Amino acid sequence: MDENALRFASYWRNSLADAESGKGCFEQKDAQNFTHWHGIAAGRLDEAIVNKFFKGEKDDVETVNVILRPKVYFRLLQHGKDRSAGTPDIVTPIVTPALLSREGFLYPTPATSIPRDLLEPLPKGAFSIGEIGQYDKYKTTHTDPTHVMWTRP
Repeated sequence: MDENALRFASYWRNSLADAESGKGCFEQKDAQNFTHWHGIAAGRLDEAIVNKFFKGEKDDVETVNVILRPKVYFRLLQHGKDRSAGTPDIVTPIVTPALLSREGFLYPTPATSIPRDLLEPLPKGAFSIGEIGQYDKYKTTHTDPTHVMWTRP
């Protein structure tokens, strides 16, 4: 594959990852696309999980982009019945892009966010956990200055 095609493929892969990180509401069927990470308290992901993420990658690729969703909430059944009332099946209110190394280490980026589809304004009756205006104010006043890029005049 030529260099331009590789760059184009990388661009689309990153674009899809960006779109995915803006999503916080999921249906039950989407749960099969999540990877459950066990034993993360040990500081490393196990080899089987790492291999899953590196499947199809060239041997010289040292890290891959992943999206961490550290809090996942499932809608409760009431009296054994599924009552949605506009509530999504699965909500992941915190999203953190990260790099996963072949050794199983995760390197989170400082770009942790709340998915846009969970913040008002939304279509009438849509599930939300807050307002985009309030989130923007918070991000503006709580940005870590060590992660701001400055250029010289």
